[in-house]
Order: sequence, then C-alpha cells, then structure tokens
Amino acid sequence: MAEGTRMRSMDKKLDPYDELLLELRNGQQNLTATQHGIQGTLYLLLEHINVMERANHSAALVGIADQLGDSPFGVIHRRLSPTFRIVVLWVIG
Repeated sequence: MAEGTRMRSMDKKLDPYDELLLELRNGQQNLTATQHGIQGTLYLLLEHINVMERANHSAALVGIADQLGDSPFGVIHRRLSPTFRIVVLWVIG
C-alpha cells in the first residue's frame, strides 16, 4: 500500500513537468528536421560545386580578366576552394 501511495505522490509532483518535457521533445524534433534540411541543401551545393569544377571555364575567365586587366580568377578560386570545403564539411558533420 505504501508503495502505491508513494507512486501517486511522485506522479502528482511530476505532472507539472510533463508539459515541459513534451515541449522540449517537440523542439528537439523541429531542430532535427531543420538540421536535416540544411544538410540536404549543403549536399546539393557541394554537388553543384563538383559539377562546376569539372567544367573548364578557364578560357572565359582568362578572357574576362584580360579585359579588366586583373589576374585570372582561377588563381584566387583555387586557393579558396579547400577552405570552403573544410567549412562546409565541418557544418555537415
């Protein structure tokens, strides 16, 4: 008998926290869904970057750079590419 009374007493004490627990679970589910959406977007961006890297745009870029009197874009782009990949993979992971 005493055990049943203790359980009911404990249930009454925990009742106010049930709503908070449910709210936390819903927040966690929303956060997980958002994270999956962001990861999907980042994967798509990486796929597009890989496709763009495979295409040879150097002739057009050099022509534009020559017209503007600037250094070729590929020189800067190749230097920034590894940094961008590290940041994107760090966010995904």
